[in-house]
Amino acid sequence: MFWLIVAILFVGVFFLNYFFLKISDIITISIPIVLAVLPFVKEWWVKRQEAKSKERKISQEIKKLKKYLQIYFHNELITPMIKEFQDEEDIHHQFIKQNFSQIDEVSINSILLCFYCYLWGDTNSPNEYENIQKYSYSIGLSFATIDEKTKKFLKIFDAFQQNRKYVSFNEILNIEIDYEKTLKNFSQRYLKELSFFDIKEKLNQSENLRVTLITLIKEGELSNWGITQETLERLETDLKKEIDYSKTYLVIGNKLSNEVKDFLLSQPRFNLKGLKTVNTPKLGIYSAFIVKPRGAYNNSRKLLNKLKSLNRSMEESILYVVPLDFLNYDKYTLPTNQSFSTQNLKNSFETINWFRTGYEYSDTDIWSVIGKSNVTPQELLSIIPFNIFCKGILPCEQVFMIQNYKKVKDNCGVKTLIDWKDKDIDLVVNYLLECGMPGYNKSEKEQILKAKNNDIKSTVKLRMKKLVKQIKENSFELNKSLTLLLK
Repeated sequence: MFWLIVAILFVGVFFLNYFFLKISDIITISIPIVLAVLPFVKEWWVKRQEAKSKERKISQEIKKLKKYLQIYFHNELITPMIKEFQDEEDIHHQFIKQNFSQIDEVSINSILLCFYCYLWGDTNSPNEYENIQKYSYSIGLSFATIDEKTKKFLKIFDAFQQNRKYVSFNEILNIEIDYEKTLKNFSQRYLKELSFFDIKEKLNQSENLRVTLITLIKEGELSNWGITQETLERLETDLKKEIDYSKTYLVIGNKLSNEVKDFLLSQPRFNLKGLKTVNTPKLGIYSAFIVKPRGAYNNSRKLLNKLKSLNRSMEESILYVVPLDFLNYDKYTLPTNQSFSTQNLKNSFETINWFRTGYEYSDTDIWSVIGKSNVTPQELLSIIPFNIFCKGILPCEQVFMIQNYKKVKDNCGVKTLIDWKDKDIDLVVNYLLECGMPGYNKSEKEQILKAKNNDIKSTVKLRMKKLVKQIKENSFELNKSLTLLLK
C-alpha cells in the first residue's frame, strides 16, 4: 500500500511537470494530495509495526518452549513457520501438536504445566504462577483422588524431572511411577495451594482465604518460613516494574468542558465538591478531582493528553494534572497493625492503600510468594485459621477469628484445620466468646444479628454457633479432599 501511494504521487508530479508547470505550482497542488494520503500511510505503518512486534513475540515464545522440550527428546524439534499462528494463545498448542503427532489435549496441557513450572522456577513471576494455577485446574489435580488425567500429567512431570532424553513421547507414557509420591512432590515444589483447591472452588472461599493469608503475613505468622511484610513490599516493587498501571492524580481546573468532567466523574476517585483557596494573595476557584483512572495512565502527560482529546470547547480554560505518587508519606493508625474493629475504618484503610499502590495483592501474587518458601502444605494446614470455612462471614468476624485462633486452637487441642471436624460446636463457641466479641457495627447488629441492646450476647452466641457449625462441616469435607496428602 505504501509503495502504491508513492507511485501515485510520483506519476502525478511527473504528469504535472510534463505540462511545464512551475515548481511552485507543483508544490501547491501536491500538498493537498500528500495531506490526504498521510493518514493512510500512518495507518499502514502502525499495522506493519504491530505485525512485526507480534512475529517477534511469537518467535520468542517458540524458542523458549523448543529450548525447554529439546532437553528431554533425542529428535530435533521442528520450528514451524511463524505465519501459521493466527492467535498468540495458540502458539504453544500448535508447536506441541506439530512436533508430537496425535497428542491429546490432556498431554498438551500437562506439558505446558511443566513448562510454566520451569519458567516460574527461573523468574518467580506471578504471571507464570497464574499459568500453573490455570493448567492445574484444567487437568483437575486434587489430593482427593488420582484419575487418568492426573496420572498422565504425573508421568510427564516425573519424566521431565529425570536427567535423560526420550526417543518419543509415548515412551514417557509407558513408564510406571509412584503417583502419590509424585503428586506430593509436585505440590511441595510448585503448587502448595493444592490442599486448598476445594475450599477455593467448591466452598467459594478464594477471597476469604486470600485476605486471611495477607493478614497472616502482615502479622508475622509466616515469618519462620521467610514470608514477611517485607516480602509483600518486594513483591509490590517487582509488580510495578512489570505492569503498566495507573497512578493517582489530582486534577485541578477552571472552566472544564462537560466531556472532561464526565470522564473524570466516571473514574475511581475521591468525592470532591470543588476547591477555593484561602489565605492566598488572590482567590482561586477550581473544579477538583482526585482520580485513579482506569487504563494505563502511568504518567501525568498521558492523562493530560487524554483529557485534551476529550475537550470539544474552544473556551478559555485551565487544567493541571498533578501526580500523587505517595512516595514520601507517613501514616499513623491505631491499632498499629490495622486490626480495626469497625468495617468503616477497615474499608477506609484498604481504599487509601489501593489509591497508593494501584492494586491489591491478588490470589496469584500471594500463592506465588508462598510457593517459593519452604513451608509445607501440612504446615499451612496448621497455620491458617478456621474462618476460611465460613461462607458469608463478616469482615469483623473474620478479624476476630484470626486474632484469637491460636488461643482457641490450643484450648481445643487442635493441630490442623481438619481436626475441627471432631470438635463439639458448643465447646468451640464458648472458647471463642471467652476472647470477647467481634466488633459489629450498628447496621450489622440490626440487619444481620437482628439484636436488641439487652440481648446482644445471646444473639452473638447464636451467630457464632452457625459459623462454627460451618467450620465443623467443611473441615469434614476438607478431610475427604486431602485423602492422599494425609496418608
